[in-house]
Amino acid sequence: MPTTHVLVAKYNTYTIFKLPIGIESVEELDSNSDIKSWSVKYNRLCIEYHNRNTIEIESEFLPDESTDYKYPECMEVEPIEDYNHLIHNDE
Repeated sequence: MPTTHVLVAKYNTYTIFKLPIGIESVEELDSNSDIKSWSVKYNRLCIEYHNRNTIEIESEFLPDESTDYKYPECMEVEPIEDYNHLIHNDE
């Protein structure tokens, strides 16, 4: 998926998710009129759209498989350049 930003979900460690083009902050996830809801649970970002299906985005990076990735402590959106060394480039 082409992207310019990632969502960083911070637990006692962290994991990252590629975001759809046009989403560059948590506020944009919250206020985007096309997005009905979004959440991160079990190391998966789910974005439910009003007029489309829900998309599920797998984490790009699992730093510690023994960590419980049910609910993150906090979430931030950051430029993808800061995380290029961790992201799988499949395009």
